[in-house]
Amino acid sequence: MLTPHGVVNPIEVQPILAEKLPISFAEDAVYVPGHDAVIFSTDTGRAIYNPFSGEGDATAAPGGTLVWYDVGSNTHRTLSVSDWPEGRGFHQLGLNLKGDLLAIANLASPPGIEILKLEGHGARWLKTLVHKDIKVPNSVVLLNEHQVLVTNSYGFSPRQHPHLAKAETFLGLPLGRVYLLTETENGIESKAVSEGLAMANGLALSDDGKLMAVVGSVGREVQIYDVDPPALDSTNPGAFTYRETLPVGYTMDNVHFLSSGANYTFLAAGHPNALQYFKTAAAKGEGQLAGSRVVKFTVEKARERDTAEQARAEVNRLFTKVDKRVQVVLDDVGAFIGTASTALPLGDGQMLVMGLWDCGVVRARDVDLSPVKV
Repeated sequence: MLTPHGVVNPIEVQPILAEKLPISFAEDAVYVPGHDAVIFSTDTGRAIYNPFSGEGDATAAPGGTLVWYDVGSNTHRTLSVSDWPEGRGFHQLGLNLKGDLLAIANLASPPGIEILKLEGHGARWLKTLVHKDIKVPNSVVLLNEHQVLVTNSYGFSPRQHPHLAKAETFLGLPLGRVYLLTETENGIESKAVSEGLAMANGLALSDDGKLMAVVGSVGREVQIYDVDPPALDSTNPGAFTYRETLPVGYTMDNVHFLSSGANYTFLAAGHPNALQYFKTAAAKGEGQLAGSRVVKFTVEKARERDTAEQARAEVNRLFTKVDKRVQVVLDDVGAFIGTASTALPLGDGQMLVMGLWDCGVVRARDVDLSPVKV
């Protein structure tokens, strides 16, 4: 783990810089301001039915759960959900919080985005946003009660076209997209705001809504978009203009906004060895888990480029394995935390790292989360 004191093994120093929390098969998480708490998206039925790949028996697998984790007391409990539609499954991936509204990417049938409201010690289901364009919702950003940004990972649904979806993955076909879903009086409208992603995955906005980062997992890259006007409380976010692509050198999964100052910094987790990860998934988490990697990357707030400079940057990218603005924070072979999908900053040099096929979440301390020098 990269600390202000250099690279160290987090469990071989005193005081111990990391501990494992008994929260299994966590996919994503959000911090809850004002409560010093975290909500985890977990699915312990993944070994029976993998909602992302569509493999297994969905009818035999228990539904996923939301877990409320109190950071101060280091305790957790199930977050109960009221008014959930009868008969609707719950196999969730990404989630996002805005105020007291929680958006969840749900790979039930039909797939869609669930909107919940936090109330008391639980949450209440409000609505589901469903559109034919959203076949494999993965990561979601909540703009308001009626609008979300969501990554649709595949062009071919693994559930409906399993062989085509596998071909799409292993050939690295850039068929993933980011959609803006808007609830109107006439139903749900869909608009593609980003295209050409090989397995569209993690998605995050800067704190001012002026910049969007979206992960192409198979492409081992992060695409950066300027958003004008900002995608915050506006019911009509402006144009999503492509700025650049950052090569990250590994199969990145989810991304979270970290900090802003002179520039924007994001935190992301993923799989340094994709083939090893697929082997872990095929073994349903049994045996040695695939490795994990957490990185931070910094993007300039304003970057004007003329056409010639933009063209040179795109050519240079083709010969760059890892952009200089990407820096490793944690690297593990799977012995301590396996198959990491998300790294969530907690502040005060702390972060949570969760693994798709791991039976625990790591809480790491004394982590260097300062911006990368650009």
